[in-house]
Amino acid sequence: MSARVLRGGRWGHFSACCRSAFRFNFYVEKSRHDLGFRVSVSVDAVRQALKVTGPAMPKPVATEQSAPTNAKTGWHGWPADAPKPAIAPFNADEARQHQEAWAKYLNVPVEYTNSIGMKFRLIPPGEFTMGMTKEKAEAVAALYPNDENWKMWSLSSAPAHKVRLTQAYYLGTQGGPGWLL
Repeated sequence: MSARVLRGGRWGHFSACCRSAFRFNFYVEKSRHDLGFRVSVSVDAVRQALKVTGPAMPKPVATEQSAPTNAKTGWHGWPADAPKPAIAPFNADEARQHQEAWAKYLNVPVEYTNSIGMKFRLIPPGEFTMGMTKEKAEAVAALYPNDENWKMWSLSSAPAHKVRLTQAYYLGTQGGPGWLL
């Protein structure tokens, strides 16, 4: 069984930039909590830091029905010559191929290290399923029938739902010097 991550949280004026993730380990042999941050950076910010240019990202669309498509555009407003989106399921090799194709297309590296040593990896546009089915969540909740918190956290993973990332971005893979302080 994997550790459960509760996502959310915001801090003041910087709520669009700062979010938290709280990881719970529910293993008998170890019991600890880790508070962490997921840091993301836009492709445009990386381009600016590297002093490079590339194709513009399409404007985000609200729904599948409003996604523009015609002879010049493809998936969710991307130009027709853009790489295919990374639509799960795919294996590690296919994930790397998606990252490399999008990095080349966007004129950015697959991996980026910022000025303070934080490392980031390109996440290409695509789709995946997040969460568990209701039945799976109920089965996980039943593992600790007397623990109401476990039950709440397990059931909050349902229902499984499609997540669509229409923009490429960078996600932090580790912090810079002193990031574990």
